Amino acid sequence: MENIQIEEINSITDSFLNQIKIVYESSFRIDERVPWELLEYELKKKRRQSEGIQHLFSIYNENEIVGFGISIFYWEFTYPAYIAIEKNYRNKGIGSQLVMKIKDIAFNDAEEYKVSPLILFEVEKPELAQNSDEEKEIFNRIKFYQKFNATFLDVEYIEPPLLGKELPMYLAMISSPEINYVNSDSLIQYVKVIYKQEYYLPPKTQEKYLKELINSIDNREIIYGIQPI
Repeated sequence: MENIQIEEINSITDSFLNQIKIVYESSFRIDERVPWELLEYELKKKRRQSEGIQHLFSIYNENEIVGFGISIFYWEFTYPAYIAIEKNYRNKGIGSQLVMKIKDIAFNDAEEYKVSPLILFEVEKPELAQNSDEEKEIFNRIKFYQKFNATFLDVEYIEPPLLGKELPMYLAMISSPEINYVNSDSLIQYVKVIYKQEYYLPPKTQEKYLKELINSIDNREIIYGIQPI
């Protein structure tokens, strides 16, 4: 689309936040998002700066915000916390542009801090679909990430509940083309960071959800990928 622009945002205004809120609440079910007040606070105060580098991306159609993305570089890996695009602008290649933007900056962060590039994120499993339309959306999402050579790791991963229930998800990664695996011990540490920083889980609750991941690793030193479809 000719008028679409994707920019990284370094200063946040109330007008910008109001537009982001509309996209945020229309793009995610209530059980898939933290309360807006908490996300707004983090965006304003940049709470993650002491532990990671937060990047905020805005998608514009002329002067209207039609999507956004948030990614955090946690010194050893990047976690894309949110990618949201208004319904009328989906399936037009905008998501691909945003993922490429996130990927470029994630790889630049990795190069600056002299670590291997790694983007780690969650993807819904088809069995979570409540109807045929949702199932189609999930399959399309999986195919979308496969275009970027995403590796779906062969482990069991639980997304902790925000306001709903815990969900079994794929844990996927995007790295250099020649890398389709991750060290098991490193993966456990990465997931600990996600549980603490993104889901605000105390140590005992972290252990509860990490147990399933560790059991599925089953003494493997290296975790390779699978292709779910």
